[in-house]
Amino acid sequence: MKSWLKKLSVFAVALAMVFSTTSVALAADAKESSTLTLYDSTTTFRHFDFTLNADNSFQSGNPSSIVNQVLNTKVIENSYIKATFLPDYGARLISLIYKPTGKELLYQNPVGTPYGINEYNFYYNWLMVYGGIMPTFSEPEHGKYWLTPWSYEVVAQDSEKISIQMTKTDNVNFAATPGKFNNGATGITCKVTYTVYADKPTVEMKVNLKNNKNQAVNYEYWTCNTLAPGSTPGNTVGSSSMEIVAPMTEVKSKDDWWPWMATVDDAVDAPNHIFQFDNLAHFSNWDDMGIAYANDLSDNWWGVINHDNEQGILRIADNANATPGMKLWTWGHDQSYAVDPESSYGNSARPYIELWGGNSFEFFADATLQPFEEKEWTEYYTPTVGLSQVTRANQNAAAYLTKSTTGTQATFDAKVNTTLPGKTIRATMKLIGSTNYTLLDTTFTAQANNAQTLTANADLNNIEPGSYTYQLELKDSSNQVLLVASIPFTKSGGGTSPDLPSATWYLYNQNVSGTSPGGQNLQATNSGLTGWQPIREITSAPAYWYSPELNGTYAAGNWDFTLWTSAPAGASNVTVELYRTDLDGGNAVRIGSQTKDVSLTGTGNHPSQYTFSNVGKTTFSGQRLMVKITKSSGASVTMAYNTNDFPTRLVTP
Repeated sequence: MKSWLKKLSVFAVALAMVFSTTSVALAADAKESSTLTLYDSTTTFRHFDFTLNADNSFQSGNPSSIVNQVLNTKVIENSYIKATFLPDYGARLISLIYKPTGKELLYQNPVGTPYGINEYNFYYNWLMVYGGIMPTFSEPEHGKYWLTPWSYEVVAQDSEKISIQMTKTDNVNFAATPGKFNNGATGITCKVTYTVYADKPTVEMKVNLKNNKNQAVNYEYWTCNTLAPGSTPGNTVGSSSMEIVAPMTEVKSKDDWWPWMATVDDAVDAPNHIFQFDNLAHFSNWDDMGIAYANDLSDNWWGVINHDNEQGILRIADNANATPGMKLWTWGHDQSYAVDPESSYGNSARPYIELWGGNSFEFFADATLQPFEEKEWTEYYTPTVGLSQVTRANQNAAAYLTKSTTGTQATFDAKVNTTLPGKTIRATMKLIGSTNYTLLDTTFTAQANNAQTLTANADLNNIEPGSYTYQLELKDSSNQVLLVASIPFTKSGGGTSPDLPSATWYLYNQNVSGTSPGGQNLQATNSGLTGWQPIREITSAPAYWYSPELNGTYAAGNWDFTLWTSAPAGASNVTVELYRTDLDGGNAVRIGSQTKDVSLTGTGNHPSQYTFSNVGKTTFSGQRLMVKITKSSGASVTMAYNTNDFPTRLVTP
């Protein structure tokens, strides 16, 4: 990866000095009394030299010269964050450092380069990435004002909060813009007010759009988030382990532009480019650049977590009404690390994840402001520490809930971050159903440098059978509700599990809803299909199949799996794994795993037999059986699974 990382170290110290604080150390103790300061500073944007025309169109570039562009910044610090704002270059929040860990949450490009010149993708027919978080309008694809100064003023400054307001009125109508950018000079005024509070590790971003005309105006607004959480200040290389976390199960992918996107996850509606959102969440699975849009965003948060150190950043906003659009973009995993920014003029591939929140659902799909209408909403940007996933989040807290059962014992866990470090939080964990059960009622002091872990154990013999909601509720010392998060839980009948008869579970290609990872159906009945269909290619991207909810115990013995495949072009080692999971696919417990070279088990279209020997009793309590199939090495191979003459299947004891 990493020839250019060595070169970055040459100037990383200088950049770190630019982003370093003059008043509070990065690793400040979160328990100290909070201080809030505002001061002027500068940042240096290194980029290849170029010349623009007066209308911001591209005139010429110099691949042999890198220059330093010094830009004025406003820095706001408290005991938890150092936020650097850049009115002079697109009204952006260019850096957000979380002091308890000393890590950066946002990406800054070490060397910018002009790209996309005369390719008709951007408003001025070219672009250059710097990074951070910024407002873009009144057109998509970074809009018109990403490279220009915005007017600004400090509109609030006291011991409790500091607010900086940045303003731009859209009066640009670039004559040579590509035809698809067709909104013209809308006259819309965009005001962005960034606020940092004395006692919170959060940046608040209030956006106000005002139509100054006595007629309806079409426009696009998007907030661009360039993210590399848990990275080193001054050297913000995004981790290979980064994962997009979001309350959604489906995306609309631009696989018609980038065919690789159709191979990552199972199709939900292939003709309309709708796919499950599973493997695409992981940066490591982006084979190339690409665009996807959230298709079923169901809550008001999303973000990125770096699993190297479980540090992340979440964006909280009114996604249901104000910003229903969510766009996903990366340059692709391998090529992001392969590029040397110091010598790659015109190649802007970099290791970060770019997420967008917009007033419309997709780029080039306008929103509308009615005559003299104003639209206003607030976005919150907050760090997470110690969370590997997120069940629910808002501007007060984020929580990840899990559950597991062993025999007649159930364990309920919650990991919690809040935006109220040092404050007393009351946590209540309950099972809510026909009968309610309190699992835990406790208080804790919110931490700044790690997640709070809450655990409750329950004897299932003391819980009535039925379907429940496992709920976590957080309240502050004034008894105000901060966050409610929940996941389903099912208690099967009786204190002990009934025996399950031996069953044959056929793999089939009907999608199962509500699971992560997403997958297809395990069914105990035959379909109406015959012949070499349906098929799918077995690759290094895992494929999953889930049974319906199970309650009971399979006897000890052998589990037998039959996999129908074509003859691969050479060795093809295919791994089949069996798991017990929760209904949502979480808390997977492996039952068995076996790998076979299917090139050695027959010729032509043929079965391969997997036997999982001497498996002990396996109990399911409101859980699923899951089959996972992956190519571990060698050639990819095609499997068939029609439940009849090519019945890929699992037979239980």
